[in-house]
Amino acid sequence: MKALALLPLLCCCSPQPAELTVANGAELDSFDPQLATSAGSTRLLSAVYDCMTAIDPLSGELLTELASSFESSDSNRQWRFVLRSDARWSDGSALTLTDVRDSWRRLQRPSTAAPYSDWLNDAKIEIVAGALQVNFSTPQPLFATYCTYHALAPIPAILRQATPGVIPDNMIYSGPYKIVEHRIRDFTRLAINTEHADFSTESFATIDFLSVDSQWTSLNLYLDSQVDFIPEVPQLALDKLQQQYPDAINITPSFASYFVRLQQDDQQLLHNKNLRKALSLAIDREQLVELIGGSRRPSATLVPDLLPNYVSPKATSTDYEAARAALAVAVRDLGEQHIAIDYLYPSSEMNRTIAEFLQQQWQSVLGIKVSLNQLEAKSFFPLQKSQEYQTSHSTWIGDYFDPFTFLELFQSGHRNNRSSFSNIEYDSLLAQAQRCADAAQRLEILARAEKILLDEYAIIPLCFDSNIQLLRPSISGHTANKFGIIQWQHLRRQ
Repeated sequence: MKALALLPLLCCCSPQPAELTVANGAELDSFDPQLATSAGSTRLLSAVYDCMTAIDPLSGELLTELASSFESSDSNRQWRFVLRSDARWSDGSALTLTDVRDSWRRLQRPSTAAPYSDWLNDAKIEIVAGALQVNFSTPQPLFATYCTYHALAPIPAILRQATPGVIPDNMIYSGPYKIVEHRIRDFTRLAINTEHADFSTESFATIDFLSVDSQWTSLNLYLDSQVDFIPEVPQLALDKLQQQYPDAINITPSFASYFVRLQQDDQQLLHNKNLRKALSLAIDREQLVELIGGSRRPSATLVPDLLPNYVSPKATSTDYEAARAALAVAVRDLGEQHIAIDYLYPSSEMNRTIAEFLQQQWQSVLGIKVSLNQLEAKSFFPLQKSQEYQTSHSTWIGDYFDPFTFLELFQSGHRNNRSSFSNIEYDSLLAQAQRCADAAQRLEILARAEKILLDEYAIIPLCFDSNIQLLRPSISGHTANKFGIIQWQHLRRQ
């Protein structure tokens, strides 16, 4: 397989369809698990790489996967992982502690430019007494949970030695499937990994992940029986699909939020808190979720309300009178009679609907002129990261089942803090929560941090997302869940 993410196969013939076909969305951003961040990449990589730990899709319980056991000590500054004795790569060779150690050291290296390198920061990673030992300078209570994510999945030596982002020939994998073919902007074919501990002859022998930019094209392929599974369904088709295909549609709450990022450095209009407050209070979130559908729920907070022991602080969602009053103060403070802002968003049917709704709300309630700037994802994310915008669409899917996965986004200097928000008390509370050994007290500290974020109107929460999937009823073995987890090797055609 030549430079998997870069070179198409020269053969122009079409292969026979796989036993299972998935419309996976746009072309993957990377096949390298340490570099990939998109939802489509996460879906595919979950089939070809096992992690040290895993999340039970129904209970949310933290489980072992490649690790047979793990433990922490020294107030979560030290973690130890014992590897399963039957851990194997897809070529039958042993997956070793050396593989795990060297994979994590690669993640740390600045030359890898891995988005999640800070999960290991200055950690010392070594093999001690038959276990992988990781020593941190500060408490890391969530590290075993981080290990459920593909960024910390062990990768083979051939990939560790390659240029980051280039997938070499003769790749091997640790998951229930392996990649056997890729055609750029067409499909990626997986074949069953017979060396996997969970191998079964009843699993699908092959799976095709199609690269399909348009959700409408994906739906047409499903209706034409060319696709079995669509992870994301077009909003405008949802009502009719629920009526005509009730056994195929699965809708579950998702551990994900929609919100607006606000560029608020001291050179920006949105440095003014009252202007940020006005924009937030002028949005009718009930009307928004009715418009976009999908059983999404309005929210005035950031952290989804799916955590059993975490309660977000109360926050006002919609108040037109208070919004106009805040705007009047902002106009006086800024000396700007006619405020105009831009809204940046990545192109999709639903994102456009949200953008046009916000534009209408801000113009009709506040009289603010709003310019919409739609970009393809490959252009949107670099621009958002460089903070070259005023207001910007944002969606965040929790990488792990804890409020910290949302709240850390707004730490000063965090890689995903793309709005220049910085608050000393907020940073202090997050650091305090990381040191706290009492689970209940830790969540209370995090809720205090979220309250600062909301009181400062650092973001504009919109709604909590849903997982909306279309799966052919003849396929069993999948239970829709709030984590979006799909155990590919458990799927069967009845």
